[in-house]
Amino acid sequence: MYELSVAQELYINSRARADELEARELETVRVGVGELAGVDAELLRAAWHFVTAESADDGSHLEIVKIAAHQVCPQCGAQPEKHNFPSYCERCKCHMRVESGDRVELLEIRFQHELAIA
Repeated sequence: MYELSVAQELYINSRARADELEARELETVRVGVGELAGVDAELLRAAWHFVTAESADDGSHLEIVKIAAHQVCPQCGAQPEKHNFPSYCERCKCHMRVESGDRVELLEIRFQHELAIA
């Protein structure tokens, strides 16, 4: 399951950042998942729960933002309609370039705050 390795990488990077900032537990990790990234959002969420189980970050949330894919022809600038992802430009037959929506990106990490009681 590809989503498990993605979740592990997200957790490693998030936990490392928390440690750098001397933060306690992760509260929410917000990620962008591209339409062409080949990642199933529900499987990624389940993998996150598996990866963080029995850790200091058990119970943290993975917030997923879907990122639309965008293609452009590098030669003539043509842009296909949404949800139509051709390999080659219909106008000039040049190989299409993916501009966005083809990766998983770590967008934000929120940490739990400790309340100081005086």
